Amino acid sequence: MAAKSIIPIKRTSDKDQLVLFIHGLSGSSGTWDTMLQVLVQCRELDHLAYDCYTYPTSLLRMPFGKKMPSIQEIASGLKAFIEGHYASKKKIIIVAHSLGGLVARHYILESIKAGGNHKVEGVILYASPLSGSGWSFASKLSWRHAHLQQLSVKTDFLNGMNKDWITLKAESKIKVFNVIAGIDAIVSLESTLPYIGADNFATIIDQGHIDITKPASLEDLRFVYLKNFICSIFSTTMLDFQIAPISPTPLGFNCKDVLFDAYTNSVEEYYISRKEDEVVLAAVQSSNLWISGPPGVGKTAVLRRVSGNSDWNLQHVILDSYRNLTALELMKEICNLLLDRSGIDEVLPSSASQQELFAEFRKVFDRLLSEKPLAILVEEIPLPSGTEYSCFLDLCYQLSLLAETFNQRGKIIWLFSSIRDPKSDIKPGLPKLFEKIQFIEFGAWKSTDIKALVEIITNTLEIRVRPEDLDMIVNDCKGSPRFVKMLFRRARNEVGARKELSEISSSVQRDLAL
Repeated sequence: MAAKSIIPIKRTSDKDQLVLFIHGLSGSSGTWDTMLQVLVQCRELDHLAYDCYTYPTSLLRMPFGKKMPSIQEIASGLKAFIEGHYASKKKIIIVAHSLGGLVARHYILESIKAGGNHKVEGVILYASPLSGSGWSFASKLSWRHAHLQQLSVKTDFLNGMNKDWITLKAESKIKVFNVIAGIDAIVSLESTLPYIGADNFATIIDQGHIDITKPASLEDLRFVYLKNFICSIFSTTMLDFQIAPISPTPLGFNCKDVLFDAYTNSVEEYYISRKEDEVVLAAVQSSNLWISGPPGVGKTAVLRRVSGNSDWNLQHVILDSYRNLTALELMKEICNLLLDRSGIDEVLPSSASQQELFAEFRKVFDRLLSEKPLAILVEEIPLPSGTEYSCFLDLCYQLSLLAETFNQRGKIIWLFSSIRDPKSDIKPGLPKLFEKIQFIEFGAWKSTDIKALVEIITNTLEIRVRPEDLDMIVNDCKGSPRFVKMLFRRARNEVGARKELSEISSSVQRDLAL
């Protein structure tokens, strides 16, 4: 059982393009959690549909255990997946890790041989063993494991597929790029290189076989190569933001990321610094932190910014999709996610005790803690006020104590963000929680801060807004910067309908229930 993903493994769109992610040996859709978490922050790709194709796989198969399919069977499943779910899409980019690259190549080759239209316009391969993998040693320990046996270096199957790839001139029909992990202990450099003389690859020298799919930010090369690859193929539709006027005052937009909805260092020039930032920076120097306040006022942005400016190793966990769980079950899901990110192939069973939970957290801290402080940001906690929330707070206290046992190794900071103020749910017998976690309440933005935000947006995007429109925005937003960004983003998207700014403002108010 794999850990649940904190980011949906698919996103729909009425566009006719699709990006399809395929995991590797013993992987799952969770392989792409970190990549998708960065992808959804990228405004240039915010209309892009994506999905993850999954298939049964494990490193070892015991005698008479669950059958492991061959690469041919997995590729056949990929064909059925695309035809069954995405027949309407006209252009597809495949993003594949490790074994997934061989699956993608086999699917494309079989489509070419059959004279069919696979609709694949591009394939980007992360650490894909084109000539075989070091994992093949496990095939000697695994009983009749089909696709593991096929991964042996230079098998007839791989040699035949590589020959077909060249003979059928596959890369004259589609664009291919290879991302190579420089310290890959599983797949050799020789195996990941496409062929002698090829120039469609890049080596990220400090990444291994697992980490190659886990970028830390929008600026991380592991994501930059993916973004550039997608834009080079979908450029005419993904980057075309020519906007017509929506009111007597013409609005012109470009692709600046001033409308960001997740803070990264790349948008610092568009960030409105307020007194809350100073309070948070001072508080987090000596304590874990819990920020509460209404949605859309920048709680998470403040925490991500202080983490980035402090050069912490930030692990961001969003819990909104984990509903109807107890406090202990919710904390297990946090642990499962961090286990996956730290490269530990373990999952806490549902029956695990609190003691077993803390033992796994200790493994996570030991693996993730380095010369940089480790910051764990948890937001959107889906628990109602009452007993379970009190239990969750108690677990947070216990984990803060556990984190302190690593002080000689480095600093671990817990950061929490919630809509409701949790202080009323703190157990009467737990006053020491206030010594371990500092609670700060955020409120709505002042009108002066909202006007500063509108000014930086309009100046960056070269928009002229009439004084009466500015007054309307300040009044309608009710102190929510999220409203302001949604307004201008929707103006960009709905401008073809020639809607007035006031009409768009009303629709945003309805959607945000302001």
